[in-house]
Formats: sequence, structure tokens, C-alpha cells
Amino acid sequence: MSHVDILEQKDSLGRPFIGSLVFHVGLTVIISGAAWVTGSSTRLQLGDPNGGRFGAVMVNPVSIPLPNRGGQTNPLASDTKSQLPTAPIEKPTKKAAPIPDANAIPIPGKTVPKKMPRGMTRNQPETANSSRISSRTSSLPMQLH
Repeated sequence: MSHVDILEQKDSLGRPFIGSLVFHVGLTVIISGAAWVTGSSTRLQLGDPNGGRFGAVMVNPVSIPLPNRGGQTNPLASDTKSQLPTAPIEKPTKKAAPIPDANAIPIPGKTVPKKMPRGMTRNQPETANSSRISSRTSSLPMQLH
């Protein structure tokens, strides 16, 4: 017994296309016919078609005082002057240089410590880049070089 898959069968698109075409043409004819039959006699007009014949009109603005409802004014919402005296401006003082340790041995040159490369610790001796890279990659099994 053979297995028949419905989705593998080809459907003809001719009849649905013709049906859709007839439907849309009919819908267009009905809407166009309804607009032609009603005509312009029942058209909805909003306002005067001539625009009122007045042109521009100057309007004088009038200020109307709004009543005060009373109540307390919000000090956070309105600008108020502070009643506190202003603090004196402090001059920045120069910090004294750190006192070196009496037991420390001075090293000539830079005093800034070097940044260590990634993956190195301070206790590890620093070697050349090629030996450091080859030591990392050679220990991995099943790796092509």
C-alpha cells in the first residue's frame, strides 16, 4: 500500500484566481454604481463652499486674571532665597608626599609597576612570547598546528 501525502499533490490555481477576479471586479462595479446613482446632490457639505468671504480677522488677546485659591505656596515649586548663610569656600590643601619606608631599598627608574600579560601571575617568571604561546598550544590533544 503506497503512502499518499496530501501536501505533495499539485493544486490548480486557475479556478480560485478567476473567482477572486470576478469578486473584486463586481465589488468595484457595485461601489462605483452606488456613487454614480447617488450623485452630487446628496453630498455632505461641511461649512460654506466660498469660505465665508471675510479673509483674515485680527483678534486682540485679553488677559483674564485667574482667582487665587489661597493656601500655602510650595517652596520646592517656587524659587525662594535661602535664609542660611553661605558656607565659606575651603581652599584645597596640598597633600604631603607619602613617607617612604625606612627598610625599603630605592629602585632607580620608573616607580609604576608593569601590567602583567593576560594569563600570567606575579610569581611566574616572564618568558618570551613564542615560548609562552607554544607551551599553551602544545599541551592540547587533537589540535592541528
